[in-house]
Amino acid sequence: MRNCNSLTVLLLLLLAFTSSVLAQTSKKYQSRTLAQVVELNRTSTDKIFGKTKLEERSQFIGIDPMFTKAHVQFLGDRRQITEGHRVLIDWWRKLQKIDGKFIQLYQEEFLFKEGSEEYWIPCQTQTAELIAKNFKNGDKITLLVAYIGAHKEKNEKDYSSLFLSTGFEP
Repeated sequence: MRNCNSLTVLLLLLLAFTSSVLAQTSKKYQSRTLAQVVELNRTSTDKIFGKTKLEERSQFIGIDPMFTKAHVQFLGDRRQITEGHRVLIDWWRKLQKIDGKFIQLYQEEFLFKEGSEEYWIPCQTQTAELIAKNFKNGDKITLLVAYIGAHKEKNEKDYSSLFLSTGFEP
């Protein structure tokens, strides 16, 4: 029982620290669209995926997280993070030298829409619960996101860009 309480306290401290860090760093987030971030990375991404065979899974890791405040529409769908997204996040984490414990806070992703494009965006557990509780299908939300890169599944011609949510603004 004592170990369980210690673990709970440790998790609460980690969440409090993460929230504090995010509040301090939210000033570095620029207002822009997800589409703008995708477009800024298009040349590099196309170059990587242009060399990939159709039957291969492929990843592109973004060097600059391009911290962004994006105004998106919440579509209400929720799922566990896909294996492809989990692999991309882990590679990105290692490149950015981010502690694996931080990434473990990401277990689910939500579907958001910007213009005509839809994005599955992983959210921290604490943020995921707040989004599920406070937003309904069709609501507008300002997400704070970091650009991770892009992912292409085996036998898929197109790739999808991946953003990681670090929070949201009311």
